[in-house]
Amino acid sequence: MMIRRILRVVLLGFLLGLGILVLQHRFDIPSETIRYWYPRLGIAVVILSALGYSYYLRRFHKALYSLVEKYHTKDREAFLEENLKLLDRTKNKTHRALVKLNLSAAYAELGRFQEAKELLDGIPEARLTGVNQYVRIVNLTYMNFRLGHKQEALDLIDAHRDQLLALEKRGLMLSQSIEVNFIYEAVAKGEIQRAKELIDAFQKKDYAYHLDKDMEELKRLLEE
Repeated sequence: MMIRRILRVVLLGFLLGLGILVLQHRFDIPSETIRYWYPRLGIAVVILSALGYSYYLRRFHKALYSLVEKYHTKDREAFLEENLKLLDRTKNKTHRALVKLNLSAAYAELGRFQEAKELLDGIPEARLTGVNQYVRIVNLTYMNFRLGHKQEALDLIDAHRDQLLALEKRGLMLSQSIEVNFIYEAVAKGEIQRAKELIDAFQKKDYAYHLDKDMEELKRLLEE
């Protein structure tokens, strides 16, 4: 990302210099005038470009986070539609990856797990940084469990267990989804007693209401 931004600045400087050379040749502008104005114009262009990009970032993240807040409402169809609209308006590949994380959660809440998984599979890992990398992993693990792809889900947990445990301890909203995945893991491994204990411990907490459906699903699996 940083290298790309630097290259853009270099390209702007090159285009500005080329444009000034054309103007100098076309209007016979003295070299002293060019030497005076070129660095000043260059600085102005860089500042304006940085301000424009910062404004774009603020607008995007404001729109994204306002949708994240709406995730906790019960109108899942509206949440899905608004994220689809934001995705259509967004060309930046990193920003599209973030919107797709939202969309995967929306599809999951509507029981459309295959569509959610396909979205997550299509997100390049390099486009996500920090905790968002693990949001993708946690969501993808969950989709695999719900689709019956147990081995894929177990492999993801095994590959990232230490980091998932660390995130779970931090008490973020993501930690509840991690806990749910660990319960699915216990069920998938046939660890019935451990799964029941994890469910009992989880239900004593103040957890997000939409996870009620998972508690019901897990209990159903234990009864089979």
